[in-house]
Amino acid sequence: MRPPQFTNTSYTVFVPESMGAGQTMAVVQAISFHHASLSYLLLVNPSNLFSINQETGAISLTRAVDYESGHNIHHLQVRASEPGTGLSSVA
Repeated sequence: MRPPQFTNTSYTVFVPESMGAGQTMAVVQAISFHHASLSYLLLVNPSNLFSINQETGAISLTRAVDYESGHNIHHLQVRASEPGTGLSSVA
């Protein structure tokens, strides 16, 4: 059995400070080799600044970013899982 595979092993996204909460900033996608639906989950989410749509992989802000605060780079980790099979991958 082959786990889902992300279309990219990593993603780089530049988010303008003017982007508001709730706006989609990126979409991560994985492929199921079993043609199953996938579920997405944020495993690493610094300061709970981001949220993910579990069905589509769309990542959005939970609040506006403030680059003057000194936090300019955030590393996220997303897991794509095939419910019922236990198969998953991380990007």
